[in-house]
Amino acid sequence: MTLSPPGTLETEGVDLKRMGSYPIGSCIIYSNGEQVNFQNGASVFLFRMHQPIEGSWKLRAEIETTAASQMDIWLSQEELNGHATLQPSEALMTVGGLASIDNVMCVGGYNQSDLVVLKSSGRGYTWDNRVRPYFVTHSYDITAPGSKNEWIKVSGTLPAASIMAGGAAALYSKFSAENILPYPNTLVMNNIILSQVKRFPTTTYPNPSEGYGIFDMKELERMLLKPYAETVRDETQHNSHM
Repeated sequence: MTLSPPGTLETEGVDLKRMGSYPIGSCIIYSNGEQVNFQNGASVFLFRMHQPIEGSWKLRAEIETTAASQMDIWLSQEELNGHATLQPSEALMTVGGLASIDNVMCVGGYNQSDLVVLKSSGRGYTWDNRVRPYFVTHSYDITAPGSKNEWIKVSGTLPAASIMAGGAAALYSKFSAENILPYPNTLVMNNIILSQVKRFPTTTYPNPSEGYGIFDMKELERMLLKPYAETVRDETQHNSHM
């Protein structure tokens, strides 16, 4: 795996399989070396560029296998990268690695005032063609506590994930109070929440922007007021129509 700066041959770059820091002019490449994803056995290369040289960098991979292979490439958030982009790129294929893990609740963000999915919200499909995200929830201009004991406005998928983590925790607390055993596992909890998403009649679902629909936090309030048996019944009826 070789990373080459602008204006050089592909073979003159940094070998990303090696861990270390490598100066190229005013730029320094920090490489974690070749790692292994223990969930699927894939090779993982993580690197960071400090004061990168402007222009087109080239990433060249040599794959030593006769089996069908696939490469997934991600950039960190736009706030950290400025104007860095991938070429060629696909607007509807921006889901991150964690979103591709089976049964992990992947949630995107949208602005409920104009019903537009946030630009930073990942969207697309996994390598085996599973649609992501599962759904989207309102996560624009959310009031949250800051690091200096002040209240700030935040937007993006991190607030969306935090909101849904809190929603799932509230449901588990409700099930505990009702003495429901065993507790719903991750797959069941995903299905319970998915049973409450809203859909627009003019939109096809699932789709790579909104997933299976929109989760309104008002639905969480109603879910917390209903007994668990009714929640499961709604989830079962919802799955029978999907």
